[in-house]
Amino acid sequence: MADILLIKNVEIERQGKKVLDLSQEEICVSASDKIAILGENGAGKTSLLNAILGEISFSGEIIKDFHQKDCGVVFQKNSYHELLKVHELVALVLKKPKVRLSDFLAEYALTDLKTKYIKDLSGGEQQRLTLSLILANQKRIYFFDELTSSLDYKKRLTLLSMMKAKTSEATVFNVTHYFEEIEDWATKVLILNQGHLVFYGETSDFFKKFKHDSAVKVVSSELSKLDQMTCRKIKSVDIIDTGDGRMYICSNQSEQDKVKDFLTDANISYTVIKQNIYTTYLLSSIMLSDKNQPSLEV
Repeated sequence: MADILLIKNVEIERQGKKVLDLSQEEICVSASDKIAILGENGAGKTSLLNAILGEISFSGEIIKDFHQKDCGVVFQKNSYHELLKVHELVALVLKKPKVRLSDFLAEYALTDLKTKYIKDLSGGEQQRLTLSLILANQKRIYFFDELTSSLDYKKRLTLLSMMKAKTSEATVFNVTHYFEEIEDWATKVLILNQGHLVFYGETSDFFKKFKHDSAVKVVSSELSKLDQMTCRKIKSVDIIDTGDGRMYICSNQSEQDKVKDFLTDANISYTVIKQNIYTTYLLSSIMLSDKNQPSLEV
């Protein structure tokens, strides 16, 4: 595939503070890449997208083989004239007289919003509308920042299915905290941590670099039982606090069996997850920080 974007030695400062430091880093993007951008809040993900789009100043080089008109952008906040109704906005933006308004609204599941004022739409409804308008005018490259953050599970699935189908030939940058959205979709992974690049490359290389067999997860409600079990310990297993529980990252089947036996003896419920983008991301984060909890011993 032809390269369409090169990011080289880019640094971004805001109010005297460096929010993105990619000095001595080079990121090359090819046509049709599907790039998942991952990282904690404040990692620099949105700043990177804004720099690519020319919305903020930066030092370094961003060489683009595309124009602004080639880009479709859906960020968390999109501004519209509040006194317009949905069908009026669609008619203004679409500019395709051969496309019937009713057909467009039906295709993008907007019929129920047709006569609503923009100001009366919920955050999720505005996101549906914005994505529909962006996808209707096919672009070479798309930038999505927390595309489905305001939607319930069912609407998320509908929106994602639409996005993936309509952008199959395009280059896509997708910032998300929903790892299941990018599983079996992302061809490349870009991870930022506190403004620094942790990893960028093919998804297959990401799995190889942070290889493991599986993760055994214990939910938060079970942790009180676990913390009381101090007489037995598990050796050489990376332990990660996920916010909603704890993950034991197992390098092989033998480690997984030890963890399962330990938890079963303690009468603690657990779930086994084979290596995926989420578990690999968690492992990359603790290998970066080297602040994982102490390894336990048998």
